[in-house]
Amino acid sequence: MFFFAFLVTCIILRLGESEHLQTLLERVYLLASCSPWELVKQRRLWCIFVGWLMMGVMCLTLSLGSMILHLSAATQISYTFIQPQSETAKILLCGGALASLWLEDIVMVTAVLLYCTQCHLLSRLLEIIRMTLYQGATSLMGIKKQIDETSRFLRHLNQELGSSVGLYLCLAAFRAITASSSLFSTIKHYELPGMSAALASGSMHIDSRNSQGFYTFEYTTVEEARLWLHISAIITNLLPWLLLTIMPLCMAAWVSSNYRALSKAGSQLHGRPFGYQSTPQPDIDSFLLYVSSLHLQAKILWIPVRTYFLVSILVLTVMTIVVLSYLYL
Repeated sequence: MFFFAFLVTCIILRLGESEHLQTLLERVYLLASCSPWELVKQRRLWCIFVGWLMMGVMCLTLSLGSMILHLSAATQISYTFIQPQSETAKILLCGGALASLWLEDIVMVTAVLLYCTQCHLLSRLLEIIRMTLYQGATSLMGIKKQIDETSRFLRHLNQELGSSVGLYLCLAAFRAITASSSLFSTIKHYELPGMSAALASGSMHIDSRNSQGFYTFEYTTVEEARLWLHISAIITNLLPWLLLTIMPLCMAAWVSSNYRALSKAGSQLHGRPFGYQSTPQPDIDSFLLYVSSLHLQAKILWIPVRTYFLVSILVLTVMTIVVLSYLYL
C-alpha cells in the first residue's frame, strides 16, 4: 500500500500542475498583508506553519524512538533469507531496516503536511473572503470571482492531493489500529502469563499463596524492564499514526465548514445588506442564488469530509475502546 501510494504521489507531483501551492501561498500572503484582522496576519500564518513543521518533527521523533525501543525490547531478531554471520552484519541489517522504515515515515509525514498546509491556506483565504463580504469592502462581482478562484484550488486539493493523501491516511489508520490491538493484547498477555512457559524460561518464580489460595507470580528485573520497554514502544508507535490520521481529516472538515459558512453569509447578506445598500436588488438576488448553489467541500478519496462525519468516527472509536477495555483489561 505504501509503494502504491508513493507511486501515485510521484505521478501527481510530476504530471500535475505544480504552481497551485505557490499561487495559493502568494494569494493568501498578499491579502493578509493589507488585512486589518488579527486572525489572518502574516505573523500568525508564519507561526502556524512553524507549528506544522514542529508537529512533523515530533511524529518522526516518536516513530524513530518506537523502532529503537522495539529493538531494545526484543530478545532475538528472526531473519528469513538473509543469515548474518557476525555481530557486525547484524548491526548493519538492523541499521538498514531502521533507515528504510524511517524513510518511509518521512515520506508519509511530508505528504500529510503538504495536504494540511494547502487546506490551511485555503481555509484562511475563505475566511478573508467572508470577512470582506461582511464589511462590504469589495463588490459582489469581485467576491464571486474570488470564490471561483478558490474552487480551482479545491479541485486540485480533491482530485490530486486528496487521492494520494487518502492512501497514506488508510495506511496510517491501519497502523494505528494494529498498534492499539497490540497494546491491548500485550497488557492481557502480561497480566495473565502462562505458568509453565514462565517457569521454564526462568523469568518468573512462584512467590506465595494469596488470601484466595492462588499462587502469585513475580517478574525478574530483566523481564520487567523488557515489559515496560515493549509497552513504551507500542505507545510511541501509536501516537504518530493517530496524529497522521486525525490531522488531514480535521483540516478537510475545516475547509468544508468554511465553504458552508460562506454560503450562510450570502443568506445573511440577502436579509440585511449592510454595506451593499447601493447595490441593485437583482444583483444581490443573483449573488444569493450563486452562493446557495455552492456545494463545494473537501474530499479524501472522493469521500466528502464534514464535521458530522468526524463526530461519527469519534463516537465509534470511543465505543470500540470501551468494548476492548472490558474484554482485555
